[in-house]
Order: sequence, then structure tokens, then C-alpha cells
Amino acid sequence: MDHLHNNRSKIPNTLGAPKSGAPPLPKLGILQLQNRDVFKHEMKCPDSDHVDSAVVLYYQVGIQSHAVDTELELLCQMLDKAAYTQLRTKEQLGYIVCAEVHARWGITGIRIAVQSVREPNVVADRVRMMLAMFRKQLIDMDDDEFSGHVSSLIMKKVGASPNH
Repeated sequence: MDHLHNNRSKIPNTLGAPKSGAPPLPKLGILQLQNRDVFKHEMKCPDSDHVDSAVVLYYQVGIQSHAVDTELELLCQMLDKAAYTQLRTKEQLGYIVCAEVHARWGITGIRIAVQSVREPNVVADRVRMMLAMFRKQLIDMDDDEFSGHVSSLIMKKVGASPNH
């Protein structure tokens, strides 16, 4: 360990460095959106042989707290399964589909990401349609099913498997 510590200046500084000729990475920041405002960022992949696109929809919820993050984790636990089933399995829209809590700089929200060979606008529209279906599923969900999701999240948080 001391050898690594004493020679750390010899480690090449390549982490996060863009490839030669690649456009610079966007600066990191956070933007507060007003109710229903949309911010869209598009950029071309520097590798013209790469035909995939990625669509990330982020729904900003607000100030991060344990209570809000826990509620979002419960929501995303259900949403991730619904998104994967609808977009990946049924529609075969993308080969990477996920929904997760995304928190940065004290602001939290839900991020839904899909990697696909389809056009980004088509993918984004299908994600929004899936969200409308998911909303109906949530409204129609009975108390027993909802309690099962709550129990599953509790088990995940305390580190126990529901099969034990």
C-alpha cells in the first residue's frame, strides 16, 4: 500500500479523458425545472459505427430526504419491473431498460433509461406510454399486492432474502 501511495504521481491521468478528437464532455450541473418544463439534450456519438441510441427520462421530484428516497425506491422497484416487461420483453424496444432513483447534489428524482437501436423520439414516446399504463396499474393495485412490494423493499433494505 505504501508503494502505491508513494508512486501515485506515476499513474496515468486517463480516467474520464475523452478519446482523441471526441467532443468535450458536457459540464456537470443541475437545473431546476418548473412544473412540466422539459429540458432536452442531444449529442451525436463520436463513433459513427455505433448505431445505438440512449434515452434517459428524468423526473425531478425535489429535495432529497430519507423519506422521499424510500418512497421513490418503492416506486422504482415496481416501475423497473413494469418498464422491463413492457419495453424490453413485450415491445423488444431496447436491450437495456431500467428505472431507478437518481439523486445528485441534494435533489432526487426518477430516471428511466433505455438503450436501443430505434430512434430516440420513438423510444421516448414509448416510455411515456408505458408510464401511463404503469400509472393505471398503480391506481388499480390492490392492498395485498402493494403490501407485498413494501415487504420486498423492507427485506432488501435489511439484507434478508424473502425466500428465507
